[in-house]
Amino acid sequence: FAIKKCMDYVDDEIKQNVSNKLVSWFDVEKDYVDDLLKDI
Repeated sequence: FAIKKCMDYVDDEIKQNVSNKLVSWFDVEKDYVDDLLKDI
């Protein structure tokens, strides 16, 4: 359970970083990117 929780946390961190990068690279809306990443 703890490992799963940890993985979820890491996953969220990665998505956070990815979305921030995408926003800065492509100059897209943060909400739009977050919506895309939610489906992954």
